[in-house]
Amino acid sequence: MIVGFAGVFDRIIRAIPHSIIMAMLAGVLVLFGLKNFFSTRVNPLLGFAMILNFVIGRTLKWRAPVLAAFLIGLAIALTQKKVNLPKLDFSMTSPVWTSPTFSVGSFFTLTISIFLMVMTTQNAPGIALLKAVNYRPPINQVIRWEQSV
Repeated sequence: MIVGFAGVFDRIIRAIPHSIIMAMLAGVLVLFGLKNFFSTRVNPLLGFAMILNFVIGRTLKWRAPVLAAFLIGLAIALTQKKVNLPKLDFSMTSPVWTSPTFSVGSFFTLTISIFLMVMTTQNAPGIALLKAVNYRPPINQVIRWEQSV
């Protein structure tokens, strides 16, 4: 909120070239997409069946090709006996009190790293995408909270 009210985030986003932010987004998405293909090394039948089902679903304009790929994958995993269902134990639980502790060092260690991670991986690519389609988002207002009266 402090960064949003101070107007610093807008200056930070303007200082980072658009191409670098888009490259960051591409890096995240490429790894996410490639993991689908890496899974075929572990279980080729499962991986290729799910990918093929998804591609066919997209080609036929199915409403939810990801859901169809999941169901095919689940069916294959069950057939291959790759699904281990743990024994469920339904019993009463009892709460355990955990006293909160606070340390200034851990506060700054956690908040700065989480702040930088969220700003660079979530907000910056989203803002860059909005700018790419000629929409000028109110950047500082994105990260601060205002209560309307």
